[in-house]
Order: sequence, then structure tokens, then C-alpha cells
Amino acid sequence: MSEDPAPHEIEDLLIRQMTRRSVLRAGIGAVGLAAAPSLLAACGGGEETGALKDLRKAGVVRMGTPSNMPSSGIQGGRAIGIFPEMGALIYKELGVPKVRPVDMEFGAQIPSLQAGRIDAGAGGLYVLPERCRAVTFSDPLLGYLEGMAVPRGNPEGIRTYEDVAKKGLTFGVLSATAEIPLGKAAGIPDDKFQKYPDLPAMMDALKAGRIDAASFDSITIGYFVDLPANRDRLEATPPYAPKNEQGKRTISFASMGFPKGQEDLAKEFNKAAKRLRDQGAFDPIFKKWKVPRESVTSLSRANLAKICAGG
Repeated sequence: MSEDPAPHEIEDLLIRQMTRRSVLRAGIGAVGLAAAPSLLAACGGGEETGALKDLRKAGVVRMGTPSNMPSSGIQGGRAIGIFPEMGALIYKELGVPKVRPVDMEFGAQIPSLQAGRIDAGAGGLYVLPERCRAVTFSDPLLGYLEGMAVPRGNPEGIRTYEDVAKKGLTFGVLSATAEIPLGKAAGIPDDKFQKYPDLPAMMDALKAGRIDAASFDSITIGYFVDLPANRDRLEATPPYAPKNEQGKRTISFASMGFPKGQEDLAKEFNKAAKRLRDQGAFDPIFKKWKVPRESVTSLSRANLAKICAGG
């Protein structure tokens, strides 16, 4: 594996970071049991699909890679982050050894898949019913729970959004993200929300005491709290599944996206991912990017068909 990027290089990527989530995420509730496991020979026995055959012949996959750390990014011309690095291992297992990262905004991934400009969207796409109608998804690769950054020592003793509401604390959010409806569902009043354009600005506000908690998914919160500029002053609350406006516990699941109609490719991708997961091949990636254990164990509840159907 290539040398890991230095902390200052990663922080440079954050300047361009785009929020990957919309308020649509708040409508996803708890999901069902996982599908049964299956196996795959390394470069595949059995019939291979047209898409996989073409990728093997080319020897390279064009991977949509937004600046969306720690989920995805580009550093020194190579794709880094949780999903590109998992995807690179899976495609190598399928006989496609090279990744060509394609820099784009997060929202450009689905249009780019539809137009054939990329072969995979690797920015950590949440599986949503409307997205399932537009592209083909792999089985979920990671679960996303909620989390908060708080001052080191957690002086208010908060763990959930309901705690923020009960204590009347100021709640930092990014504009147009799922944390706004989730916070409202927990009882946080409108005048306690403070909205920010990006995570660095929100973390600065927390360190300055202008807000009491900064909210986002637990993976990203943990990553930002551990950056050198923040780790001595901030800490992360434990990951948890909050209730949405319908009273359902919410865990969001992110997958790799492929062009619509490539279900056969997705099937082979899923088999390879399952085997690599069972072998522990993804564990160094999870450790490197500080993925909470709950984001991995939550996959036992993920069923792609049910999520796409709105379950």
C-alpha cells in the first residue's frame, strides 16, 4: 500500500469538502436482516458479465472520488479514504488492478454514472430508494450512526440529541443535512440550532464556545476530533441511532454505486467484498480512518432490497 498522507495533506483536502448528505437521509429507519453469505474465486470462475469483462480488459476502473474525507478524497493523484480503498481491494480481487480517481463534487456521482463517465461512485453514497431507481448499488459497505463533538471531558455529560434538548444546549449543524430534522425530532428548538457551511468552521465554533455540541455522522465526527488541531480540546460522544420524525431508529448505509443495469457486476462485487470482509482485509482501512466498531457491526442489519424499497 502507498504511504499514508500526512495530517496536513489530509486537512488540505477538507477545505474542498462537500457535505454528502441531504435531509432525505432522515427518512431512513431501521432495516432488516442481512442476506446470506456467498463465495467467489479470486478472478472469478463462472460466467462473467459484460461490464466486468470490459473492466478486466481495460485493467482500470474509473472511480468517482469526491473530496469528502474520511469517506473519499484524492491525494497525490491517488484515491484515498474509506470507500476508494475498500473498492480498490475489491476490484483487485475481481481482476481489475488499477483505480483511476475522477475528482468531482459529491452530487455529481449519480449523473456521472448515468452518463458513463465513471464506472463506480466511491464517495460513500447513502442507499436511498430514489437513488436505487437511478443507479445499481452494491450491498452496503458501512453503516452510519450519529455522533457529536463536545469539549474534552464532555462537561455537559451529553450522549444523545435528546440530552441536548433537555439541557437547552446550542446545537451545531451543517446546512441542509440530516441532523436538522433529527435534532428537531429529539425536541431541540429552532433557536438552539447554529448552522455552518462546513465541518472545520463548526469545529472552530465549538472550540471557541459558541456552540455546546457539533453534530454529524459518527465516522466523520471521530475523524475530525482526532485531527491535530482538535484532539487536545475536543472529544467524540459514542455512536448511536437516533429517532427520526416517524419515531424510527435511524442507521444509514453507504454502498458503492454502479451504472443502472449492472446487477451482475454488483453480484460479483458483493461476493468479493464478503470474502475480503471475512478475511479481515478491510480491518486496516477501518483502523487507519478510525471507523467506529458500530459502523461495521451494524451491517448485520442491512438488507439492500429492503432499504431500496423504503424499509
